[in-house]
Amino acid sequence: MKNRILILVCFMAMFTLVGCSALEELDKVLSDNGESGPDPSTVVITEKAAEAVSIPSDAASGSAEQTRTQESKVVRDPSVLDALTIPEGMHLTREDENFLYEYAYITGDETLLVDEEKQILSVVRTVCDALADSDDYGKVIGVHDYLSDTISYDFGERPYDEYGAFVEKMAVCQGYSYAFKLCMDICGIDCITVGGTADNGKEVLSHAWNMVRLDDRWYHVDVTWDDAYNVSYNGSWCHMYLGLNDNIMSKDHEWSTIVQGLHGLEKIPTCDDLTYYYYTAFGKCATSQEELEALFEVEFNDGVTTIEILCTGFEADTAFVGRYTSCKLLTQKSPDRKVYCFII
Repeated sequence: MKNRILILVCFMAMFTLVGCSALEELDKVLSDNGESGPDPSTVVITEKAAEAVSIPSDAASGSAEQTRTQESKVVRDPSVLDALTIPEGMHLTREDENFLYEYAYITGDETLLVDEEKQILSVVRTVCDALADSDDYGKVIGVHDYLSDTISYDFGERPYDEYGAFVEKMAVCQGYSYAFKLCMDICGIDCITVGGTADNGKEVLSHAWNMVRLDDRWYHVDVTWDDAYNVSYNGSWCHMYLGLNDNIMSKDHEWSTIVQGLHGLEKIPTCDDLTYYYYTAFGKCATSQEELEALFEVEFNDGVTTIEILCTGFEADTAFVGRYTSCKLLTQKSPDRKVYCFII
């Protein structure tokens, strides 16, 4: 985990060289294909998406889903919270659901947490401490990868909340999104949970994911869809839904206007930027077969053992990898792009 984070930090140095041109190329390819999506200000939020904010089912499996139950929420006397002195560096307010987690993380005082919350915080503390020296984008990626690496998309006793995600290591979309938000809250990064629907290619079902704010701009992050479809390989391999804007996200996701989980935010923010889309930020976007092979060769020669490349605007021929090595190939596709993951 720590090695992966160090590699990501190194890749960030490349961003200023390749990021802008890659963003322009991605937008150009999507526009040329007639698939640029609606303008962010006119994204249609359907009645079904608005009703799905309670997340009754999950897009990745179609299985019955529940809202966060009263049993999994600890009800406290508001006067207890009001009596607390807020320490310097607190990101959340008393009104935020994860306030006590952050309070306990900063102060070390866990007396107001119940046992299961202490178990959750123990894991979150390890994750966030390991990312302490990363910038905000590195923390977003690190948490995304930790959850993908450690959670099995499955139904345990508590698949809909943080306990299932961090302690049982089994969760569905709601558990993934709550777990991601809790880590972002502890890391001091603005994050909301988004309720809506998602089209998995077969049917449209209720779903939950996140939006995060980086450099005062918002981005979609769907850890579930980057992990849950991967049933044959144990580990995070895909970042297709990390850092998307409204235009691209709306091709297979629709979301409610209702805000879940950030103080002072009255409506779902607009995501109109691709600066922190994973593949363009790290120069992993190919728009031709030549670019695909060149990107693969660079990473292969650098000893990278899991190579992810986003391809847009052409049909990729992956047979070329036979010149280098035998490897396992995984593919994730959406209406406008494909991600190829070569596991060396």
